[in-house]
Amino acid sequence: MSKNKFGIIASMVFALSIVLSPVASACSLNDLSSCDNDGLMALVVQLLAAQQPTTPPVTTPVVSGLPAGFQFNTNLKLGSTGNDVKYLQIFLNSDSTTAVGNAGSETSYFGSMTQAAVIKFQNKYASEVLAPYGLSAGTGFFGTSSRAKANTLISSGVSTPVTTLPAGCTSTSGFSSTTGQSCSVTSSLPAGCTSTAGFSPTTGVSCSTGTVTPVTGSGLSAFVASDSPSGSTLVIKQAIAPLAKFVLTNGDSVAASITKVELQRLGVSADTTLSNVYLFNGTTRLTDAATISQGKVTFNNPNGVIIIPAGQSVTITVASDIADGTSGQTVGVSLTGLTSTVNLSSTLPLQGGIQTIASATLAEVAVGTVTPNGTPTVNAGTTSY
Repeated sequence: MSKNKFGIIASMVFALSIVLSPVASACSLNDLSSCDNDGLMALVVQLLAAQQPTTPPVTTPVVSGLPAGFQFNTNLKLGSTGNDVKYLQIFLNSDSTTAVGNAGSETSYFGSMTQAAVIKFQNKYASEVLAPYGLSAGTGFFGTSSRAKANTLISSGVSTPVTTLPAGCTSTSGFSSTTGQSCSVTSSLPAGCTSTAGFSPTTGVSCSTGTVTPVTGSGLSAFVASDSPSGSTLVIKQAIAPLAKFVLTNGDSVAASITKVELQRLGVSADTTLSNVYLFNGTTRLTDAATISQGKVTFNNPNGVIIIPAGQSVTITVASDIADGTSGQTVGVSLTGLTSTVNLSSTLPLQGGIQTIASATLAEVAVGTVTPNGTPTVNAGTTSY
């Protein structure tokens, strides 16, 4: 090597040695005269490599609670409903920086909390989600680019089924206090399942399969409507007083026929307080009047109490006549059971709000006839309303 080349390399090594600590090598910074050409070059390479900043590894969240092979295929926004919304919340909750909250209790309604979490997600992956559209801040609309990024992350892998102890067991020793089964016999159940009965509240898959597998269709989901009455005041003798509203969404590809609806009375009141109970869809009454017995009321119709077309939602209002002499009582209802031609993917019961009954002086209407000379004659039995 020429003296000029050697001098250049030596200068580089000297400059680097000012800002870097010595690097173990066959060639020492303390004695460059002992370096041959190969050793000197190796030392330069080591020092240059040490100068390069390290890039932290990018971690991809592993999403627990989604059906195997699930991908987002529809746009979602504020007010959207259905299983895709629940799966979106599960996905967002898998990353603490984008979490919606209430992990394990995700719902099928896209509200303001979900919108805020989507914005966090979009801002986190802005270069892939926002930049292609010239955006600098998240919008909360879960559209094409957001779905593409989410699907890429999901495809990294869905967690495997969890090992669950038999009912009544707290460890693998002894026997179950409820079933008598040996606690050492464990089973692998889909996420959200605690036994082999029913369906997972988080994924909608059958708990009897023992593995996470997709089901046919997305099933029927239910949740309390955002405008369901709560904390309001009802009046004695009030007719068709709204008690609760529930949104039912059919995520399947076929119509859902709900043949049985079961409700439970809530609050401090008597069965007779709610004298006639009805189900409405908007202003359309779906049922005849039903009475409460032992705190329960059931609506049955083999042809369908409620029919929900494929991919659509309906809002069901539970309303009742309020009996006289019930001032001071509190009332409400919870949805405890749905029998449908498609699988129910939500967990029941769903509890509506509690309302207070008060007394009030209402208007009176006098019903009578008018004589030929124009003088009204009031019939006996003036009616109050």
